[in-house]
Amino acid sequence: MLGFCTSPDFVNHLTGEHHPERPDRIRAIAHAVRQAGLVDSPNPFPDFAPGFQIQRLNGEKMVELTPITADLKNIELVHSRKMIEHIRHVCQSGGGILDLGDTPVSPRSFDVALLSCGAVLTCCDAVIDGGVRDVAYLQKIGFPVYALGIVPSTSVTHYRFAGANIPVVCDGVAVNAADIIVADADGVVVVPRASAPAALKLAQQMDFKEHSMYATIEKLKSIQEAVKQFGRL
Repeated sequence: MLGFCTSPDFVNHLTGEHHPERPDRIRAIAHAVRQAGLVDSPNPFPDFAPGFQIQRLNGEKMVELTPITADLKNIELVHSRKMIEHIRHVCQSGGGILDLGDTPVSPRSFDVALLSCGAVLTCCDAVIDGGVRDVAYLQKIGFPVYALGIVPSTSVTHYRFAGANIPVVCDGVAVNAADIIVADADGVVVVPRASAPAALKLAQQMDFKEHSMYATIEKLKSIQEAVKQFGRL
């Protein structure tokens, strides 16, 4: 399986008509992978026609991934803050030349650079941060799988990252950032952050009462008698 991560915004890095990193390179790649039948999404540059004669391939299609802008903390793992801020300043000032003259940048080049770095990280995440499904069966057959978490989808192409720390509604239940999520094989519970202290106190009381019932049920062999005594099932 091969991933393909790109964005139409990459063409906003303007380098000049004859520079090898000019925007037409992005447009040409977008045209070529679709002419070869490697991706199914619409061409974001339908008016660009490089005149390629590429034979359509019948193999497995690439998995299309949507890049997310890289966080500066990731960039600082390999570049100094001073260098990053210098490039940002040159771009925000209208563009110019970096390094020894062979790296022109335009007003939006800094944003494009963050997005392109994010594309690399997105591809890495697709490999090492992948989800897994059918966990019960995998455990049954003893098949070792390492994943970040459990997901219901069959492929990374079935979902897209839409945001973080934003309100959502799951099956009619509102979930907000910082809410407490408790889940096990029986189900999922969402506890609003503001209600957490009261919910914890009530949960501890219920847990103590339910565990106290076990001995009564075992002794009397009757759930009904235990409910009468403790007032709950």
